[in-house]
Amino acid sequence: MSADGSYIAFSSDADNLVAGDTNGYWDVFVMDRFLNITERVSISTRGQEGDYNSEKPDISANGRYVIFTGSAKRQGTEIEC
Repeated sequence: MSADGSYIAFSSDADNLVAGDTNGYWDVFVMDRFLNITERVSISTRGQEGDYNSEKPDISANGRYVIFTGSAKRQGTEIEC
């Protein structure tokens, strides 16, 4: 969770949190608690889904950066939310 509680980073294998989540693996998401918006952040910079699990997210104090572990072969090296 970000320092002010605005953003929460979490992982889930649910496919109904965002549109287009069809990879069938665990993904990492960030929820904006004030705007009630959830965004999947474990996608490549080109918007491609990972081809394996992404998990164990941590979010920066200001909520801008998220790090996570993953074994996907198709994933961007930097993802900014």
